[in-house]
Amino acid sequence: MAISTQRAISSFVLSLVVAIAPLAVSAQSLEELFVQGREAYEAGDFARAAEIWQQATAVNPADPMAQVWLALSLYEQGDANAALAILQAAATSHPEIAAVHRSLGRVLAEQGDLEAAAQAYEQVIALEPEDATAYYSLGLTREQQEQYTAASAAYRAAITRAPDDPALYTALGDVLKQQGDLTAAINVFRQAVAVEPSDPVLHRNLGVALQAADRPDEAVIAYRRALDLDPDYATAYNDLGVVLWSQGELTAAIAAYQAAIARDPDYADPYNNLGLVLQAQGDLTGAIEAYRRALALNPADDIARANLAAAEQEQSQRQPRRSAP
Repeated sequence: MAISTQRAISSFVLSLVVAIAPLAVSAQSLEELFVQGREAYEAGDFARAAEIWQQATAVNPADPMAQVWLALSLYEQGDANAALAILQAAATSHPEIAAVHRSLGRVLAEQGDLEAAAQAYEQVIALEPEDATAYYSLGLTREQQEQYTAASAAYRAAITRAPDDPALYTALGDVLKQQGDLTAAINVFRQAVAVEPSDPVLHRNLGVALQAADRPDEAVIAYRRALDLDPDYATAYNDLGVVLWSQGELTAAIAAYQAAIARDPDYADPYNNLGLVLQAQGDLTGAIEAYRRALALNPADDIARANLAAAEQEQSQRQPRRSAP
């Protein structure tokens, strides 16, 4: 199951490795290496960072945070096996360090070992029960496993600990939609909007849930609010067009699709949707042109391809047949 690309994940939620100072050391050089290693890592110079962290581990092989940063530097260079080996060894030798398990969870999750990643995040929670990030990461992992009940519980725990982060409400709302509980999802999306009312994405998320719950009038309100906040939000225009079309407001739907296209000419969906409305109005030439444009932008769109074939067939049937000489 793909996780929705519309989630506005906050920097709080994405900080998978907290800034933890090294354990008490006797050598000043190790402290300097920590500073240099962090600077190189944050600058994206992962090869240089790995060199520095290797020096740090040589100075103090028992320092778990030096091992974590070395592993992450190697991982960013594509050496997942080495990173996992270092992190797993660190988790065994330093089970009391939450950052070790957090980093291990991240690498395991990104490598597809979701159950092991979930166990790592559960270990973080056991060590730091008020860590909302760990609950979020656990929820995301359970969601990827399609364990929606467990994911919901984790997201709710994260919200309890960080009630001002709208990304957590968005994550929970998406899971509730997957479970088919649209009423609960709508309530959660409304909470997200209340937390951050100036975010157009949150209003659009609410609109999508309302539309799925067959509450089109409320969905229109949510989409229009998103567009008030971001007049260039092409996706919200497309969504608005779908709802207006479902209400029989074909002219308004066409205007919404054209607005989406004007703001993002490479966005395929509104072309296909525009074609549907034009075809319903009998404008087969315009519909065919729209479907062809949708396919040019997204050749894998089987729906647009089927719509194009149907429109071309209808057009051919409408053409008068010539009498035989």
